[in-house]
Formats: sequence, C-alpha cells, structure tokens
Amino acid sequence: MRQIAALAVLILGTANCVFGQTPHRFWDKTNVGLFSGVATVRALDVHSTEQVLRRGGHETLLPDGLVRNRAAFSAYSAGNVTAGIGVAWVFHKTGHHKLERWSSVVHIAFIGTLAGHNYTLRRR
Repeated sequence: MRQIAALAVLILGTANCVFGQTPHRFWDKTNVGLFSGVATVRALDVHSTEQVLRRGGHETLLPDGLVRNRAAFSAYSAGNVTAGIGVAWVFHKTGHHKLERWSSVVHIAFIGTLAGHNYTLRRR
C-alpha cells in the first residue's frame, strides 16, 4: 500500500509541474521521463503477473494463453508502451499538450496500481 501512495505522490507532483505548458518539442525531458515511467510500470506489471502465476494465481483481465507465454506477454506490453507513445504523439501534433501529458500519467497510474495489486496477492 505504501508503494501505491508513493506512486500517487510522484504522479501528482509531476502533474503539478507539467501541465499548463505551452507548445514544446515532443521528445523533451518531461515526455522522456513520462514514457520511461510507462515502460517501467509495464515491466513491473509483467514481473508481478508472472509472480502471481507462479504462486498458483490467475490473470483476470487477459487470456491465459497470452500471459503464460513470456515472449507474447512481453511483446504485448511493449506494444502497449508504443501505443501510449503514439497516442501522446497524436495529442502533441493536434495541439492538445495537456492531454499529451495526461495520457502517460493515467497509463502510469492505472498499470502501476495493477502491478502493485499483483504484488500484494498471496498464494491460493
């Protein structure tokens, strides 16, 4: 639970200094940091899901065939990171700079919460 609270403080702190900016370069320091955060929570989600499966648990949101195949699950997560960057790029190109940042923050918060939840699960 402490990890989730720390993640929320990090996200809210980032949100306060990030939003309200004017047009900027797409690959600025803020976006690189946000995209790195997305990739990190995706990696944590893969790891935490594998731990749950090793403990006898099951995945409720995705098919078992996908999550039990390490290469497929890693490719799926990498595709989600790429899609998140793509969504941010579309927002950037259309001038929606706040949405550009928020899309990554929401991605980090949602997947980070799922990964944190996976780490709290016990063996069944």
